Amino acid sequence: MILEKSADEFVPLEAVATQASAKTMALDRKTGKIYLPAATVVTTPAANPAEKPKRTVTEGTFCVLIVGE
Repeated sequence: MILEKSADEFVPLEAVATQASAKTMALDRKTGKIYLPAATVVTTPAANPAEKPKRTVTEGTFCVLIVGE
């Protein structure tokens, strides 16, 4: 969880394990809960080493993780 010391300063209190794809969050200041959209992502290596791997979201795996007390 995170402690808000001021409007611009936040301090982590503990680490929370989530899915690797949960990189964006929204904070409900009223409840203190954090909402993280996530899904199962499959990475396929590129045929050409100069290209980036392809990331595909597995159909039906989208969810919203809720972190809080």
